[in-house]
Amino acid sequence: MPPSSSLSITLQTTLALVTRFSEPLSNANSYAYQNSDPKKSTSQADRASEPVPPPLPLLSAAAKSLKAQVTKLSLLTITPPFTPSAVSNILTSLNDSVLPSLITAAHLITPENHTARFHREIALLTQATLKDLAILVGLVEKQSGRKDDADANAKNEVTEATGRVWEGCDTLVDLADKGIAGFVAKSAEEYLALIKDAVKELEAWDPDEEDDDGFDDLEGSEDEEIDDNVVGVKDEEGGDRELEEYRNQALAVLRRVPMSLHVVIKNRLQRGVPKELENRHITVLNSVLEKYQGISNVVDEAAGTLYERDTDRSRRHLREAKDMTVEVVESLLHPLDKMATDANVNGVKADESKEDRYVQKSLDWIKAAGTDEAQVTAVRGAKSKDPG
Repeated sequence: MPPSSSLSITLQTTLALVTRFSEPLSNANSYAYQNSDPKKSTSQADRASEPVPPPLPLLSAAAKSLKAQVTKLSLLTITPPFTPSAVSNILTSLNDSVLPSLITAAHLITPENHTARFHREIALLTQATLKDLAILVGLVEKQSGRKDDADANAKNEVTEATGRVWEGCDTLVDLADKGIAGFVAKSAEEYLALIKDAVKELEAWDPDEEDDDGFDDLEGSEDEEIDDNVVGVKDEEGGDRELEEYRNQALAVLRRVPMSLHVVIKNRLQRGVPKELENRHITVLNSVLEKYQGISNVVDEAAGTLYERDTDRSRRHLREAKDMTVEVVESLLHPLDKMATDANVNGVKADESKEDRYVQKSLDWIKAAGTDEAQVTAVRGAKSKDPG
């Protein structure tokens, strides 16, 4: 039996709105570009009859409302008797207030005010949640013509679709409630975990236990020559002393990279980030996240080229990893909320805190890594201590 005309119209309206709201979010990069003109944003705000609501509380409230409404929608769909008027009321609430609020919040979270990565995360997650909602509404439409109880498969489909919408809503609420500071700290921690894993793998690697089949093939070939720039030919004692020596040198630097980055997360990204971010703060945070990702990639390259016994390339990646780590620490040598006030006066730092000393110390450690033995020895104690 087909659904009532009133319910059918409401269902189609919901699906049309979901499609319309999803399209601008389908490509977060182009979406960011289209909404990144400060003059355009200002003129729109000037024309608005009401003040622009704070986007993060709006996003959190809209996501909570969406979860509550789809819960009701799910129960009404799988619990007999199917009541078109009740289902229509839920969908009307979605169409008139919940979905417009959700998409408004997503539009208000811009790269200029919330960092490019946070904007992209919210845009793509909102789009995914809307797609899951569309699947659920489609299932509701399939069940809208029945009079008896839904079968087990239909109930499972509706329940699973509802669960996916719940998951998206919960993630949006978590992101909104923790804000930019929480998102940046979490993202940095994820990159840091990858860096630590790469360093641990290199620490566990033993060049002497590598399979020698490839080198045996080279030794038996008359047409190929071994590249002298690639360390890999074992000495008479069966060891690869040069490679082992370089690996130890590389680890002396690489162990300090995650240590310094951890100090920055603990003493800068998890604290000292203002609730009201200015453009200069956004610029720093964008750069920091890009560098955390870049360091993770470069550390992988440094280790990977070492496994290939190409020490020249590994050294280049190692220097790059160290330099990028120095840049990260230097960019947050002072807390974001004191960037303009903690200037040095006659060489003396104003209001230096315990956290400031930790960050400065981590900068000294990473700068000293890989330098002459005297400098390395002077800060060797950092190897077994967590300064943060």
